Amino acid sequence: PLAETEALHREAFNEDFARHACDWHWDRARYHDLLAIEGGLARIRAHAEKVAPRELANLEHAGALEAMHATKREIFVSLVEQGAPLRPGVARLLRDVRSSRLKLAACTTSTRETFEALILNAFGFEALDWFDAVVTREDVDAVKPDPAPYRLTLERLGVAPGRAVAIEDSGRGVAA
Repeated sequence: PLAETEALHREAFNEDFARHACDWHWDRARYHDLLAIEGGLARIRAHAEKVAPRELANLEHAGALEAMHATKREIFVSLVEQGAPLRPGVARLLRDVRSSRLKLAACTTSTRETFEALILNAFGFEALDWFDAVVTREDVDAVKPDPAPYRLTLERLGVAPGRAVAIEDSGRGVAA
């Protein structure tokens, strides 16, 4: 990702659990293990299966897991809006690509709301116009490691796969 958001995600999950009067808490090790699972709702469900298997059906029936996930997303966006540190070199890379007149795209498993909050916080409103294409999880049926997000990004850019470079930071992204 453009920014180091892992700690913010974990903080958002833990705040979410507290708001829902749930005694769950994810330390770094537990969250690291859960990162093998794609998607926040799936992570919440996997954790519930492990720590509260007898309650899982009731939680799902009541819509509690979905409610928790929705609250987590709101908390996370709020945290990003307060400031998410960009990874080293990201600002320079984006500026260099822009000055080179190459097409620039974002292909992310994040939501559009999260992506825009990150860009707005880091660079300001005008930075949203820097991108020739943006593909988020809302734009595709399957997220990385499925190649669909990259295929759609290339289509929106009007660029053949052999004429594009992707910069990734995860195994799922590289596999896509």
